[in-house]
Amino acid sequence: MKKVAYLTGTRAEFGLMKKILQGIQADNKLELILLATGMHLLKEFGETIKEVKAEFPQVKIIDATYDEDNRLSMARFVSKCAGQLVEALHREKPDLVLVLGDRGEQLAMAAVSAYLAIPIVHLHGGETTTTVDNKARNAITQLSDWHLPATKGAAKRLRRMEIDKH
Repeated sequence: MKKVAYLTGTRAEFGLMKKILQGIQADNKLELILLATGMHLLKEFGETIKEVKAEFPQVKIIDATYDEDNRLSMARFVSKCAGQLVEALHREKPDLVLVLGDRGEQLAMAAVSAYLAIPIVHLHGGETTTTVDNKARNAITQLSDWHLPATKGAAKRLRRMEIDKH
């Protein structure tokens, strides 16, 4: 049985990934390792961890959040998240990790997975924004082994980054 890990940090990306996660869970050749962190754990964002647990009771908590909406707080969050992911991924030993988009928790997951030699599938790479998210997304792209862009334009940008020229 192959183990597939995913880290969810927000209601928005959890909604995008829910059907994929359900499909992995339903497949008798795959085992889903679901981890949750970030906004899911915060009261001001509705403690959406309850929604995650309702659908996936086996979810494991990565106890990292941020205190304020600023870069220092986000950097601390990414650091704390990465530290806990090292232990969780070492313990769970996934065969593959899925990473969606460009958020800090996804960057932590990609960096830790790369160092632990766990293959990384990046969904929604090649997109663009005008924030620090662009740097995070591009870093995740460079750390990833497989790429699943959402649009033709994103796929074209990935090709320009020469990600397949190893």
